Amino acid sequence: MGKFLFVDNHNWSLRENFDWDGTSFDLSYDGELHIIVTYWKPIVDCAVKMKTKDLNKLKSLIPTEQIPEIIDAFDGEAWSFEAYDELGNVIFHRNMCYTYGIKPLEKIQAILRSYIPRYTVPEFDGEPSYYGTDVEEFN
Repeated sequence: MGKFLFVDNHNWSLRENFDWDGTSFDLSYDGELHIIVTYWKPIVDCAVKMKTKDLNKLKSLIPTEQIPEIIDAFDGEAWSFEAYDELGNVIFHRNMCYTYGIKPLEKIQAILRSYIPRYTVPEFDGEPSYYGTDVEEFN
């Protein structure tokens, strides 16, 4: 089936060489979700199957009108969104920007993030850091 939603999330903070850079989510109408998490290189590059209830929830959260962009600083996280109808037409587009306090977008983000599988980021010193959740991958 066709693409339903593409979401890109980037770190707009000042960062070190080994800090998180960005995460992309590419979701199709059949629930296949491709996730790429990047630090200095891709750490996660996987496909997972989204639960039907989460897919339906995402569909219900897609805004039906444009939301004003908030650009008042360049730190923290920024998100871009592009949603498509089943014919491939763009039904919602939002440039890379902040989403703080915009409830539908924050809920979309939370659902997508819940599918990031557990991964390890090697550290310069000490123990590696662990992130993500225990999600079953498929290919």
